Amino acid sequence: MKALLRPRLILSLLFGIAAGLLVWLLPPMPHSTVRLPNAGTQEYGQPPFWLVDVTSNGRFLITEGSHEVPRSAINKFYVWDRMRADDRPLVEIDPRGLFIRTQFSPDETQLAVYGTVEAHFAAAPHDIYLYDLASGAIVKQWELKVDHLLFSRHGKPMVVIDGVLSDLETGSEVRRLPKSIDDYDLQHHIGDLVEYRKEQYVRLYSWHAGELVAAHDLVGNRMGIQGLSRDGQVIHAYGWPPGVGPWTAKFMSVLLDAKANVRRTWEKHGMDRERVLSPDGQHLAEFGDAKRFAWLPKWWPGPESTPSVRFVHWTTDKELAKFSNISRIRFSPQGKRIALTRDDFAIDIYEFPFRKPWGSIAGAALLAAWGSWSVGWLWARWRARVKPQGGAA
Repeated sequence: MKALLRPRLILSLLFGIAAGLLVWLLPPMPHSTVRLPNAGTQEYGQPPFWLVDVTSNGRFLITEGSHEVPRSAINKFYVWDRMRADDRPLVEIDPRGLFIRTQFSPDETQLAVYGTVEAHFAAAPHDIYLYDLASGAIVKQWELKVDHLLFSRHGKPMVVIDGVLSDLETGSEVRRLPKSIDDYDLQHHIGDLVEYRKEQYVRLYSWHAGELVAAHDLVGNRMGIQGLSRDGQVIHAYGWPPGVGPWTAKFMSVLLDAKANVRRTWEKHGMDRERVLSPDGQHLAEFGDAKRFAWLPKWWPGPESTPSVRFVHWTTDKELAKFSNISRIRFSPQGKRIALTRDDFAIDIYEFPFRKPWGSIAGAALLAAWGSWSVGWLWARWRARVKPQGGAA
């Protein structure tokens, strides 16, 4: 019995370590999974909806598409509250030909919705709605032509009109930025930041502070901003290589960290969303194809590769997690949650950055070790009972 004790202990430890490693290698488990109503099929090659935004606690989601039966040809915007007892949307917004923009308040208790129009309708005012997310009711409504809408750090709705930042409720001017600074011309509003550009050089100013927060050299030709960290220090842009005319070569994708002075470039295939930058600017989601082992199709028929997305720390290329059959991802504004839309249109919501489930790893290791020890102990007891009978015979 004592001779078997040590091998059994070693085997139990090995089983426990193997089980812990297996759980450690598995993809992260979602915090929750959402299945929206009437979102199971594609029509005319288009998905039933696109995920637009998600709050940091994962409670509220915004989708664009059609959740009606039969499917409507006109897309609408839907706000979903996962705490509702029924499967109806909290808010349903008809864009009426406008380009709808949505913005959560910093505490994510309110939602601002406004629309922009084409240039030949530029004189037309915009409808601005402020919703209470707890009830879905419209708190306030304005009819005003604006260039941009954002919230102050204290949660007050603010609007930008012709370079002037004003309090939406009182109309009082808060800050003014010129259309040109040192030969840099105002281009776009991106969240709380405003972009000024001169050729491939970009400066980012904060509407809250009215100061320069970051400067970038985008290197290439006609580079467009695809992603930006919340502090403006990390920028993801795409365009054409230096000295190359538009549409004469493959796109170039560049990722820059102004503070750390780090730059990475890739060859970009088309206009699809191959990479998505996280709000903290440290992580990157890369879309691609995961190839199967060459011998696997012989025993398990199927496609040679499946669409996948991998999350990496982009400065070190350290992989955090990898998922298959994901069509779209969306970070929450604060970057604490990430929503992944699967090919079956279910939405998995994860905490971000992904954390290893050390409790599950330890539990699996202990359970496997205890199970293997118990099996060995029962086997030893059975052998001890069988031997005397055999000797007597």
